[in-house]
Amino acid sequence: MGFNSGTVTVTTSATSILVTNTSQKSRSLKNTGTETVFIGSNNSVTDGTGFPVEASELLEIGDFNGTIYGIVTTSTTTVDFIEDE
Repeated sequence: MGFNSGTVTVTTSATSILVTNTSQKSRSLKNTGTETVFIGSNNSVTDGTGFPVEASELLEIGDFNGTIYGIVTTSTTTVDFIEDE
């Protein structure tokens, strides 16, 4: 048991933030950059289909252990993540 954490730079192309992990219990993402990141469950996520997470916002995800993707409309942003295993 433990946790996994890190930082991912999200770009204007769908970017994998967290990969499938069947042993995880909970996941949290924090947008530590300056751009809104749009979150989705596949690599076809767009700013029109993704869930928006504004700069400095935290998103907690329970009961989903699939891959999580993010995308921004311009530039890049950073997302910190942690998942409890």
